[in-house]
Amino acid sequence: MQCSKRQAAFTLIELLVVIAIIAILIGLLLPAVQKVREAAARTQCMNNLKQIGLALHNFHDTYNGFPPCRVENKNATTASTLFPLATYRHSWAPFLFPFIEQGNLQNLYNFHADCTSTTVINPSGLTNYQVSQIDVKLFLCPAAPGGRKESIGGPGGAVLAVTDYSPTSSVVTANNPYVTYVLPKDPVHLDGVLGQNILRPMSYVTDGTSNTMAIAEDAGRPQIWELGRQVGTFPPTPPGKRAAIGGWSQPCQIINLAGLNPALAGGTTPDFPGPCIVNCDNSLNPYGFHPGGANILMADGSVHLLNSSVSFNLVALLLVPNDGYVLPEQPF
Repeated sequence: MQCSKRQAAFTLIELLVVIAIIAILIGLLLPAVQKVREAAARTQCMNNLKQIGLALHNFHDTYNGFPPCRVENKNATTASTLFPLATYRHSWAPFLFPFIEQGNLQNLYNFHADCTSTTVINPSGLTNYQVSQIDVKLFLCPAAPGGRKESIGGPGGAVLAVTDYSPTSSVVTANNPYVTYVLPKDPVHLDGVLGQNILRPMSYVTDGTSNTMAIAEDAGRPQIWELGRQVGTFPPTPPGKRAAIGGWSQPCQIINLAGLNPALAGGTTPDFPGPCIVNCDNSLNPYGFHPGGANILMADGSVHLLNSSVSFNLVALLLVPNDGYVLPEQPF
């Protein structure tokens, strides 16, 4: 009579050891995967800005100046005579459509009706309000939250497509102790490389195109983010905050540096101006969902990660193209 052979099997202790090893490996792998995803998102975000930079230079070659940060006519019911290429109100974005392979979108948009007009029917059969609802992938950073739309109180509610990039156009200097340099101000055309109601030539950037930013990341709008935490959604503007305007067609989405006072963040007391300027809040300040900083496009077309530890003074000097100062610290 043959004895039956007993089949070998894992003991409970052996199974627990295997499970523990697998758990350790997963724990080691997940941060690496997250870092790869973050690096890929940051690279794509930088590539977006490089394409925008190329478009700015192609526009400059065509019109002998950079596009306006906005065309702003305070009375939007009357055509403005301040700017030859458009009337009423418009952001910088539609001027770049032919140079970012969005010619079809440009054909839908009407530069001689207000940017979000709901009444003027364009030759395409659409209003600018309807055209403004079309997402432009190049304007969206993959690291930022998806599915965002903005409302201006028009039909459909939150339907306007947004941008995560905006022209760096002005600095809040009044009652702001965090800017200690005397900066040239242009209340008519604003302070950045891209001016209001004007095509500024390259020669205007006397500080050097490699020392002056033109566009900065201001991601996450119309969600309002402070120090890595969402504190609201625009509209409305929460008490003590600035509006996180982000529609690509909206003229007021330009960056106006004010900074954040971290000691007042999260409350209802006005938390601006403040010393914290990068990745502090996305209400018209540089803000990115990248560890260590936010991406910026320089006037020469190069793209860099602006360090989140830099001073307000430095970012103000990077914004103004003709301040005459030497940068006091390394921004990248």
